[in-house]
Amino acid sequence: MRKFFPVFLIAVFVFSCAPLKKEEGCRIEFEKIKALSDQNKNYFVRGNLFVRGAYLIFYGDIGERTFITLRSPFGRKLLSVYYSGGKVCIRLPGEAEKCGKDLDIYWDYIGVNLPFDIKDLLSGKIKISDNASYQCRDRNVYVEQDDLNLVYKDLRLKEIDYRGFAVLYYYEDNNLKKIIVKKGKKEIFRIYIREIREV
Repeated sequence: MRKFFPVFLIAVFVFSCAPLKKEEGCRIEFEKIKALSDQNKNYFVRGNLFVRGAYLIFYGDIGERTFITLRSPFGRKLLSVYYSGGKVCIRLPGEAEKCGKDLDIYWDYIGVNLPFDIKDLLSGKIKISDNASYQCRDRNVYVEQDDLNLVYKDLRLKEIDYRGFAVLYYYEDNNLKKIIVKKGKKEIFRIYIREIREV
């Protein structure tokens, strides 16, 4: 009985500390995710966009200097999107440049209405504020700020939920490969990433 008592005390100590250790690990992972969300890296990205039955090709830079060009499968330039001094600008072949602060300025040309910035969407980097709350379960980190809900796994964005919209991110060999955007249960469009690299 005497030999059993010290073992019992050690077991109680270990099991009482386990939740604290798990909570600390969750906090550390959240802090890493938050730090990564604040990094301003520049990427070159190339891929395909499937929207309303149309197949489009896109390429360009995202980051400090964001400039994305959309082309038809036959190579005809459809439009370019770029950011200038806090404004979103559209360039259409043969037309005057149009700029505005509203994100709808470029989504209108593609025929969809979304509350997401194309830079955030393609990079999978959503800035996490200091007042965001978080919790960990099932090896995922769930972050909530305002109406935005984010799910991370292995420090990578896995899902965004925002006012009825959902964005799902799929990876292969730790590289982003596919993004699906939905409103409710209906798929609005999908993006296949052929190449993304830091520049």
